Amino acid sequence: MPDPAISVVIPTYHRPQMLREAVRSALAQELPGDRSFEVIVCLSDPGNAADQAHARRLAAADPRVTVVEATAPGPGAARNAGMRAAQAPVIALLDDDCIAHPGWLAAGLAAVEAGHDLVQGHTWPLAPLMRYYHSIWVDRFSALWESCNLFVRRETVEKGGLFDESWNPTGQVGKHHGEDTEWGWRLVRVAGARYTYAEDAGVGHAVVPRDLAGWLRYKARLRYMPMLLREVPEARAHFSRGVFLTRRHAVLVASLGLGATAAAAGAVGARRTARVAATAAAAGLFSPARGHVAPLAKSAAMRATGEAVELASLAYGSVRYRRILL
Repeated sequence: MPDPAISVVIPTYHRPQMLREAVRSALAQELPGDRSFEVIVCLSDPGNAADQAHARRLAAADPRVTVVEATAPGPGAARNAGMRAAQAPVIALLDDDCIAHPGWLAAGLAAVEAGHDLVQGHTWPLAPLMRYYHSIWVDRFSALWESCNLFVRRETVEKGGLFDESWNPTGQVGKHHGEDTEWGWRLVRVAGARYTYAEDAGVGHAVVPRDLAGWLRYKARLRYMPMLLREVPEARAHFSRGVFLTRRHAVLVASLGLGATAAAAGAVGARRTARVAATAAAAGLFSPARGHVAPLAKSAAMRATGEAVELASLAYGSVRYRRILL
């Protein structure tokens, strides 16, 4: 096989069936001319027999696929193993629960070769989000560098370093949080990476069912975001007004303020002001949810619960880590 133009790195952890589809979608990519690419499957748990067997089977079926093993637990260590083994000057990161859309690899490579060092691609859920289901949705530059769909120049990695394998604020294996955000901004700060967002570099992300408790635990992990902001303060400029994690959170805080105004106005007899403030607050609180499909009453209750946990977690983290982010 000729020297590859780009290396696709796919870390995997106990999802052999999803891995098969992810690798299949990567191998189906096409590059212009006679340019080639390689796919590197990175075993996060090399001792798992099912992961080993499926990965080796994929490698035996196509010479473009190789398998490497991480030397430490966690997604950062697996991606590092893949990047160390990569032969190409450009690296594409894809997760094992993702499906690359046709044209994904060519679009990401083109963005890098146009003069960018770090490229975030477009990611969307593969199915509607119902009840407590989870997925990833990136339809603009997020400032979080979600590594399920990311392209990077090898030279930039050599300057800025690999993933920090010790970065895990949760302290629990398999529940790492924010290692890709820390890494992306380190490449910008240390290596001077020029970055962009590529709409045509599309990836579909699996929709994962969760029960209510698991869904709320996941949202509560936002308490670590202020700590992450302490490490990568440059990300603040990309958040809504520099204070809110998302525009939705800005709307929620404004709605809560309007609700308090309505209550205060009602208490002093200013009924018209109270009605206007209450109406505006309700409009913000119950604005449509992107991508979610559920009965209206259940959806509203679900969102209210989830958003309350999000804001409470961020408020807790803001106090604990002394960095305001809501």
